[in-house]
Amino acid sequence: MLTMAAAPLTAETEALRSGLEDLEPLRLGHEPEAGRAAEYEKRHQAGNPAAGLWAEFNLMKPGRGEARPRATLESRIWADRNRQAGIFGLLQALAEKEDPRAQAAVAMIYAFGLAGRNPDEALAWSWYRQAARQGLVAARYNLAVMLIHRRGLPVDLPETVTWLEEAADRDNDAESQLVLGLVNLGGERFDEAVGWFIRASDQGLGEASYLLGSLYADGLGVPKNPIQAVGWYEKAAGTGHREAQYQMGLACAGGLGLKRDPVRAADWFEKAARQGHAGAQSALARLYETGRGVAKNPDMAKYWLDRSQEEP
Repeated sequence: MLTMAAAPLTAETEALRSGLEDLEPLRLGHEPEAGRAAEYEKRHQAGNPAAGLWAEFNLMKPGRGEARPRATLESRIWADRNRQAGIFGLLQALAEKEDPRAQAAVAMIYAFGLAGRNPDEALAWSWYRQAARQGLVAARYNLAVMLIHRRGLPVDLPETVTWLEEAADRDNDAESQLVLGLVNLGGERFDEAVGWFIRASDQGLGEASYLLGSLYADGLGVPKNPIQAVGWYEKAAGTGHREAQYQMGLACAGGLGLKRDPVRAADWFEKAARQGHAGAQSALARLYETGRGVAKNPDMAKYWLDRSQEEP
């Protein structure tokens, strides 16, 4: 019995498939970065049709605690451009041919409402699931993030956790290790959570180091140990983690039983303050007001206090 060969891809669809291979799939929980939009626009102009979606995402406003980022005028312009280019139809056709990166891209469109589509978490879940079944690590990670942060989805918990464990263990994916640690933490399986956080921290993931510091600071599932807490906070702070930098400032200001060091406290508070941490900005303002750890400077005190009140 003769079988029909699959129809060859059109040049347009082949260019899209090739472009997807050149892009790292977006991971849920990552905030848009306006500075990266220009990079993706250049790649779009250079002939990567899929890069426009990445540019559109990075032009959205960070979610600031909302379920997803919000559209801006610039991102809506990109949405119109992507819609006019028929990017969604091409992606969906490629996804239906079992291309896992196309499936993840269609899921991304529904997750964030890109390319002129309305957000639809159930469809995003369905497409990520198809990509995950084909072994795409980012899709497995995204399913786990949706499982943790969103409700009302057709969730198959054992299957999702199995995929997450594969990504974390077999593929040694640091972000999957972090999320698996959070899943275990939520289930009060503290030994497993700490183990996964350590593996993610060993790969340089600041959030994992910060969470370890928090566990030891609070004595949650582990013996309370301020010295270990500070060690993990400092490791996280060294990666640029602003909350860990703030916690280091508090520790150096006399918290967690450390010897008071106002100079180091001011240094850590400033690092976090420059990243928009309102608590660090307020603490730094007080140091400038009192002259502890820094030269007394009423103007700088007012500057940082004003900045702290601007932050959401």
